[in-house]
Amino acid sequence: MARKKRRVAANKRDIPLLTDAVTDSAAELLDEQQLGELRAELSAQIHALTDELMGAATEQLSDLLHQELPVLIESILREKLAGARKPE
Repeated sequence: MARKKRRVAANKRDIPLLTDAVTDSAAELLDEQQLGELRAELSAQIHALTDELMGAATEQLSDLLHQELPVLIESILREKLAGARKPE
């Protein structure tokens, strides 16, 4: 069986590998409505996971900034202020 030529994504939001995999293998087993429902479910689940991961990453970043920024600011201020003192 000859391989289908991969189509170029018309939209950057298309994921050619996922789209091709679902279309090539599932098209033989599912009708268009079932295939559309499968794509919609996959998209919904992927978006939900992405939102969850982004929320966790944002919370971790916020915690890290809250911990590290005061130390960084103090260190820079001490260094700059020590260099700005007039010699006695």
